[in-house]
Amino acid sequence: MTSESLKKTPLCEACQKAGGKMVDFHGWFLPVQFNSIIAEHKSVREKAGMFDVSHMGQVFVEGPEAWQFLQYINTNNINEKPLILSMGGSLGARTINEAMVDVIARLQPEHKYRFIHATGKFGTWVPDKLKEKGVDLTDKDIEIREYINNMDVCMSAADIIIGRSGASTLSELQATGSASILIPSPNVTENHQYHNAMALVNKGAAAIIEEKDLTGEALTNKLVEILSDENKLSSMRKNAKEMAILDSTDRIIKIIEDTIR
Repeated sequence: MTSESLKKTPLCEACQKAGGKMVDFHGWFLPVQFNSIIAEHKSVREKAGMFDVSHMGQVFVEGPEAWQFLQYINTNNINEKPLILSMGGSLGARTINEAMVDVIARLQPEHKYRFIHATGKFGTWVPDKLKEKGVDLTDKDIEIREYINNMDVCMSAADIIIGRSGASTLSELQATGSASILIPSPNVTENHQYHNAMALVNKGAAAIIEEKDLTGEALTNKLVEILSDENKLSSMRKNAKEMAILDSTDRIIKIIEDTIR
């Protein structure tokens, strides 16, 4: 059996570059040795050793949300197409729904992106509007839901998130280290969602489009701009993660304990 016909692990190329002596190991192309037995023994005892076990088992995950689950539990991106997650709250936001209909209609023909969009309770008209614009809703790259029940999985799997900028949403974006485009609701006291959003924008953790400036074209351009720049995307994620407060429960408990003492 030639090496071309053998199965290869994700580390195969790295093992070859490191000088591994590659052999047929039950149908897998694996390194049996790198330097010498003594040198490898000393290296493992004095430093560290690694054994590639990815050939020792294969797990099949299937179902409508299988890839989101795998994206959630893996450190690597398992899908080359960026995932765009968008929502406007449990009731839905008409302006965001309208903009996302336009975004999906513009970008679907390119087949470069995946979409999960939550319409909210009052956005059940969205699928019909997408069909009017010629969007094929049988496309596996498009998921339109009224509500997202597994938001933790979807947010962790998403490459970028579009939504409002309430305090809870921002906390979740920071905890998951998510890049985002924020569209503050103007219908809130003292325009506080705008100021919430700017806290992330000023740290380079998010982009903002005010609702008065929101159009499908503007949102499409901003999405493509960010997703086309891996350095910018990585920087936004890193900055969001650095803003996260993950020990809030401990902080609250400490305040209570200090108060009652």
